[in-house]
Amino acid sequence: MEDKIKFLYYGITLLIPLALLAISFYFKNHLPKKHNAIYGYRTGGSARNQDTWNEANQYSSKLFFKLSVIGLNIELLIIAFARYLINFIDSETLLIWALFSPLIIPILIIPFTEIHLGKVFTKEGIRKKKEK
Repeated sequence: MEDKIKFLYYGITLLIPLALLAISFYFKNHLPKKHNAIYGYRTGGSARNQDTWNEANQYSSKLFFKLSVIGLNIELLIIAFARYLINFIDSETLLIWALFSPLIIPILIIPFTEIHLGKVFTKEGIRKKKEK
């Protein structure tokens, strides 16, 4: 019985990071061509024009994929060291942390992408000239 519980626990904790990895892989390989209301990186910064839309979606999809890989590796480390961590953290806290920590990944994408857009474009959405 205990093996079934462990399998269920590991399966649940890996489900979110694997889903995020699959979604990020899809976005990375299927960037939205035009600004739309269905999917893509949609903020005020990305919606200024087609150039900002393309740049924001290209940058955020690559970042999403990288962060998803990192998140999956963190979850695998938690699973690998769970029997040791349980001596310091109660099992409910460990489970909650393992389930909700991957959800930070999509939130991190926003500030990093907005900073990137600020470096590449003016506030009006005009691409800045590269300094030599």
